[in-house]
Amino acid sequence: MNRSSRARRTEGSPPMPPDGPSADPIRRRLPRGASSLPQELIVEIQRQRLLEAMTLEVAERGYPATSVADIISRAGVSRKTFYELFSDKEACYLTGFAEIALRHVSAVRAAVRGESEVRNQLMVALRAYLSLFDENPIAARAFFAEALGARAVSPEMATQWLDYTERFEALLRRWAERVRELSPRPMEPISAITVTMAFGGVNTFLITKIRVGNAHPLVDHLPALHEFVVNALNLSAAVSARPKG
Repeated sequence: MNRSSRARRTEGSPPMPPDGPSADPIRRRLPRGASSLPQELIVEIQRQRLLEAMTLEVAERGYPATSVADIISRAGVSRKTFYELFSDKEACYLTGFAEIALRHVSAVRAAVRGESEVRNQLMVALRAYLSLFDENPIAARAFFAEALGARAVSPEMATQWLDYTERFEALLRRWAERVRELSPRPMEPISAITVTMAFGGVNTFLITKIRVGNAHPLVDHLPALHEFVVNALNLSAAVSARPKG
């Protein structure tokens, strides 16, 4: 059993701490009369506090420098409770990353489903993807920009990151093949490595922007990133062609 599966999982939203100078929500305590709350609710509140603390600590310190002591101190949760919920720091981080990854993939898939014109689907998918990072820059730094540090010391994190990128590459590859069929001239099939390089280029750009801090929302770069991906896949003619009929 890998580390992520050893973390006790419950249904809930991804770790999304509010942003801003006064937004450190995890110092909140359980409400008065907490002893009368269902145990499952108490456990979920504690779990979310730990995930939020992990998010904030990794965003500030980076994954390698963050310790269990840092997490529990920020969360106001005992070490005993931490180890009842997660086997170690890695399991806590992997749980947070898995929830963020699911949120990202689900949001992009929903955006694509909502756009019937195939040629426009890349634009709406990229807009959804960039908006997710803009909506929560703390989580973007902790689980995206700082994931490189986690992957360097955690084989399981490297595996999860590969799964994350492969799911998006599969979406991009399916879209590219559908657009290729619309091309006014015959086109060679698009290779898997070309798709990987296109998506990797987008992520490299985003990681750099997230690390240095964004003077402007990432979604402002949507036109340039869309053009980059279309050109990388050699689909300019197909994307700009008028729909048939």
